[in-house]
Amino acid sequence: MVTDALVTEVKNKNTSSRTELAQRWVRPESSRKTVDSNQQTLSNRPVWMPLLLWAIFLAGLALQLFSPHLRIAHDAFVISPDLVTPGSVVDPHALVQRERMIQLYSALLVLAGAIGLGLYYRRSLLRHLLGKEK
Repeated sequence: MVTDALVTEVKNKNTSSRTELAQRWVRPESSRKTVDSNQQTLSNRPVWMPLLLWAIFLAGLALQLFSPHLRIAHDAFVISPDLVTPGSVVDPHALVQRERMIQLYSALLVLAGAIGLGLYYRRSLLRHLLGKEK
């Protein structure tokens, strides 16, 4: 009897914790804006969308920050010795091409994230820029 009661109590706790966790990712009904008395919502945008957009934006910044940059000094490429294995041929064209691709990927991620965030928060941004308060 005691073990059955403990098992049902543990099951209830697991179920309630899963339900609470799921509810954290969904915007509560009371915080949604309504158009009329029929409770039609103005925006049913998912909560995960801004998280994804911020992640894309930050991935672009992280790629730029943590990528190895090509250094140039005295009109020549400076290559650290740990990047070159002894006896290998260094192709400057491949190094420049790799650096350009990293820069392109970083720019695309940052631009996509910034445009997405701008579109997602456009109402708030325009309201702030136009000086209108609700």
